[in-house]
Amino acid sequence: MSNSRIIDVVIKGQDFTKISEAQVIFRENGSIINEIGIFNNEKKENEDNVFIRCALLSFSKDGKIPNNFVVNSQNNKNRPNILWNIFDKKMLFNGLVGVIKFSKTYKELLKTKNIEVVAVSNSEDEPDVDTTNDYNETISNNVEEADSNEQSKDIFINNDIQDNDIDDVIFNITLQIQSRFDVDNELKLAKPYFLSTMLLKDKVPLLNDYVPSNDEEMYDYLLIFWFRDYFVSATRKGLYRTYRRFEKNDDRLRGSIDVARHIKLNAGKDNGKITYSYRENTIDNFMNCLIVKAYDCLKTKYYDLMTESFDSFNGNEEYGYIDLKKIIDTIKDQLTNSDYNDMYVLSKNIRPIASPFYSEYEELRKICIKILRNEGITFFDATQEDEIYGILFYMPDLWEQYLEGEFIKLINNLHNDDIKIDFKSQDKSKSCFEYNNKYIQQTIPDYVFFNTDNERDFMILDAKFKPGWGKVLKSEGNLQTNNILHDFDKCIRDMVIHNCNATGTIFPINEYKDEGELFEMNYIKHLISDAATGKVFYTIPIIVPFISNDNETNYENWKRDFDDKLNIGLEIISKLLQDENR
Repeated sequence: MSNSRIIDVVIKGQDFTKISEAQVIFRENGSIINEIGIFNNEKKENEDNVFIRCALLSFSKDGKIPNNFVVNSQNNKNRPNILWNIFDKKMLFNGLVGVIKFSKTYKELLKTKNIEVVAVSNSEDEPDVDTTNDYNETISNNVEEADSNEQSKDIFINNDIQDNDIDDVIFNITLQIQSRFDVDNELKLAKPYFLSTMLLKDKVPLLNDYVPSNDEEMYDYLLIFWFRDYFVSATRKGLYRTYRRFEKNDDRLRGSIDVARHIKLNAGKDNGKITYSYRENTIDNFMNCLIVKAYDCLKTKYYDLMTESFDSFNGNEEYGYIDLKKIIDTIKDQLTNSDYNDMYVLSKNIRPIASPFYSEYEELRKICIKILRNEGITFFDATQEDEIYGILFYMPDLWEQYLEGEFIKLINNLHNDDIKIDFKSQDKSKSCFEYNNKYIQQTIPDYVFFNTDNERDFMILDAKFKPGWGKVLKSEGNLQTNNILHDFDKCIRDMVIHNCNATGTIFPINEYKDEGELFEMNYIKHLISDAATGKVFYTIPIIVPFISNDNETNYENWKRDFDDKLNIGLEIISKLLQDENR
């Protein structure tokens, strides 16, 4: 492979959008050799769409990816992590955002050309899961089989990069999926302000300098959150311990005496010392040294971000209440040789951790190695054909967690006004469908609002992230055509089970031409049916401002605008809660 031609490919897509709308950039020796326009809806199935399609299929033939790629997959372990899916006979990216890097040869990509694309079934999901498709649907590849090798070559490579040894070309593919809300007013990709806000949950006063501005920085930036989440997962098992042999020369004998070394060091000296060695199951090992080195590396590059998102992190119900900074300090105190250089520590951690008890530490080991090797800001070695790595986040979960924090603040403000309303998040207290004197189906609404005096549930809200809710609000199609009928059914079911009179969804939407009209009550409040009098369904949009690519609009300005629009939605919810609680 040393003589192979290497081409770097960056595919830039967005969550819940067609892969045909992704941007593709080919680079060779650092120079762009071909660039495809973004969001060209007139191109149905062009050559570059086929390249993206084959790249995705070569990575995963059914769209499913390993759980360890998704940082916040712990929230719902029963949900398959799906990178892409089929809706309306089109391949769409699902709700995952982040970066995946992998390497494929031309021949490997060509093998996927005639693979049937199958939508992933929703049967494994829990009923409250936000997925792209609720239908089983199969479509065939629209790409006609090429009549010859030369014709096949045209599928992937234009005239700028064709040559006689095309079969030896290796593609280093970086798939970068951003949030569909990180766009400018022409729907072109911009800086990831929205994603950064969801990740940080307003816990970090993020400066514009910390927002990643290019492909390489995005991966580096996400490593912080990846490192933190896997560190939490690993330390739940306790601190990593392994057996090490120690050699000492002092007066505290333990283990076995090393006669030869004792003669060399202590013969003829009246120092009272004995040279000995012993084995101990200890925290003072190279794995913990690797963790500390990775932490210090991130802390040096992103001091404020690490201070707020890692050092100040004390956990919650989901993570467990855990003081990460205290754990790091404990490890540092136990290490006797923390001054080893990075390369030496890396060389001592090349072998995987074999113990199944410490399986979480094996994932953390891989992440620490990536951090110390600086893989977040450099393209990987193309000769590592089988190596695939990435960092992904499930955006619907991030959106749900962000809103939970906002609702906590909203409820606290209501309590200050002596309004007796509270809410439960991801409430699992109710079940449905009684069978043999037992309820057998659990239901888990996102937010249940109740009266604190009589504990009566009176309103259900679900956080949704599908673009279909915004389209319905703009009178573009119905629940079925926009793939949100399942969400509607779930909200109605939860409302009935909790014996409430109101339910609804809260979802993000891009800036609207007439925001005043959008927030009028006839756009938000809907009757469920003529028969169900007194039962209402609310659709509450949160407007996300566009991101300007000019130098005048920075993160602080955008966040201020976003907070203003978010507060409009929260004020409406506050009023609805007080009305429904009467």
